[in-house]
Amino acid sequence: KHNSLLQPGRLLTHVNMMKLPDYGRILALSDVTILPNPDMGQKKQIIRNMADLFNELGYEKPNIAILSLVEKPMFRVPGTAEAETIVKEHQEKPIANCELVGPIAYDLIISKEAARLKGYDCPLCGEFDGIVTPSLLAGNLLVKVLQMHGRASSCGVIVGANIPIAITSRSDTEEQSFLSLAVCAALPEQEIEC
Repeated sequence: KHNSLLQPGRLLTHVNMMKLPDYGRILALSDVTILPNPDMGQKKQIIRNMADLFNELGYEKPNIAILSLVEKPMFRVPGTAEAETIVKEHQEKPIANCELVGPIAYDLIISKEAARLKGYDCPLCGEFDGIVTPSLLAGNLLVKVLQMHGRASSCGVIVGANIPIAITSRSDTEEQSFLSLAVCAALPEQEIEC
């Protein structure tokens, strides 16, 4: 038994895992419930938590993108320089066991064709497993739009605790609740907290 729900030095983050009808992979988004405006240190923990979750689910090295409006650092676009810095630091000293790209726009994350049309040279386009969103608002909106209009099925897990924690929205279906519990059950610690 653990004396505390929290892991020392770890941040709790929410990872929402989705299956989109026209995307050939599971796509995770974080953080979409807990951190309103994560700073650079918190974003690194979001990346670590997401990568650790994928690793525990059997992914050898997940592809993670840091979502932005544009692909190049721009003074007028908040978060772009920060994303570039995080990626450079990850290349020098990995934050987690993952491939990391950013800043990068959503269409490039999802589509190789969009990357071709824009002349964006990244072999991971269309093959990303996870997206780190710039804010809770952006992440939560993206999840809700994909669920309501993109017919995505999804589930949610809180990562960074000593036990898996399933989380759902008040408007989620029974299937989404079941899938959240199923992901928790697949993780190493078998206790489940709802």
